[in-house]
Amino acid sequence: MANRLELFIPSWVSWQKTSAAVDLDRDGREERIELANGRCCVEDASGAVLYKTPGDWHITRVATGDVDLDGANDLLMLTWRRGNYGTSRPFWDTSVDFRMTEHLYVFEMREGRLVPKWMSHELGAPVTDIAATDEGTVTLTTTDGARTTWRWEGFGFTLTR
Repeated sequence: MANRLELFIPSWVSWQKTSAAVDLDRDGREERIELANGRCCVEDASGAVLYKTPGDWHITRVATGDVDLDGANDLLMLTWRRGNYGTSRPFWDTSVDFRMTEHLYVFEMREGRLVPKWMSHELGAPVTDIAATDEGTVTLTTTDGARTTWRWEGFGFTLTR
């Protein structure tokens, strides 16, 4: 019954373990992105922690690319967490949501800090993989192998195919 109510992360979810070195702030030095055990950590070139995902987020995949075409790499995360909005719930939605839902989050470096640029509500489709390009596109792959490509449009993504 609990899985039917979506209180847990679905069994089809697979967990990526990866490490990447990417210049996120255009200073010529690469930041280190580590994803393991559902947690993402970003360190600067000296090893100082710039960002760690909150303990109630469960990250399955990360990708980097200049999705907003501002000349800097962005960090994208496929994230599972409880509820559709979290603490940023719009005033018109007064419901309480305990479901585990999947989201796409985009982060960027600003003044030496990794900050959210865009955080989606529930994706609504079971996404298993993400890829980003420096040409402003993001490709999402679902459990049935279907792929959709999205382009950044000012503040958010528009489906291109």
